[in-house]
Amino acid sequence: MRANPFNPATTFEYQLAYATHVSLKVFNLSGQEIATLVDEVQVSGRYQKRWEPEGLASGVYLYRLTAGEFSEVRRLIYVR
Repeated sequence: MRANPFNPATTFEYQLAYATHVSLKVFNLSGQEIATLVDEVQVSGRYQKRWEPEGLASGVYLYRLTAGEFSEVRRLIYVR
């Protein structure tokens, strides 16, 4: 994944060893879902997903990447 902070966009990069359901979502610090970037079955390979937040205030956000049994949560710092 790209380094923080970001403006005006960031790119999520990930790699799958086998076909599985992938979910990539962004949340605010209250746990409210802000965006669903990926929610589908994907085959093995490398992927990139660009996110250009619109109408969001500067601040800290969280993203969760889930692929099969793998799950990761990290923070994003958006600077407008």
